[in-house]
Amino acid sequence: MWIDSSRSIIENLYYISGIVIAIAALIGLIQIILTKKEMQVRFRRESVAAGTQQSEVYSDNIMPLQDKLTKELIPLKLPEKKFKVENFSLSSFKRQCSTDEYKLYLRALLKNIDLFTAINNKMISFASYFVNGIADERAAYCSLSSAYCDYIAVYYPFFVLIEETSKSADEPELLVLYRIWKNRMDKTNVINNIKDLKDKLNNIKDAEIKTITT
Repeated sequence: MWIDSSRSIIENLYYISGIVIAIAALIGLIQIILTKKEMQVRFRRESVAAGTQQSEVYSDNIMPLQDKLTKELIPLKLPEKKFKVENFSLSSFKRQCSTDEYKLYLRALLKNIDLFTAINNKMISFASYFVNGIADERAAYCSLSSAYCDYIAVYYPFFVLIEETSKSADEPELLVLYRIWKNRMDKTNVINNIKDLKDKLNNIKDAEIKTITT
């Protein structure tokens, strides 16, 4: 009887220990999930804050240099146009301009090489924060996407000529960010245009002339 009683106690303890272990494992799993969520929330906040900070850096440190370059280029009378930004290849640039324009852009860049190099380096640093996931690009999109993409489109020849000197196999980070923002802007414009067309369509009243019946 004593042996049976001891065996029953041991079995009960074994059963209880199994339950305790299962509960402990469940609590541990819940803690891991909560910790992961907390880390995701914290990283999200930090990335948004970093995006906002980079927006300020662009406005305070990069735009003044861009404005300075624009003023320096006024006497050279560069063509007033935006280029189609396919990639930073010389062949893509040459397809979009004449030989005289190519030479004009080259002379303009050589004359302002130090200033544009500083702009290019700062823009690469700015873009790298977003492309590498350190900062949330959506935090800067609304305020900077238009200015950022327009600048690259207008001074596309300079970016191409600078990139030609580096001969890097990797796609420039500022071009990666350009594509992300430009595609999003184009999509938004298409959606808005469709909405406008639907509104116009709804405002058009159908009319018909009834025939005279006998």
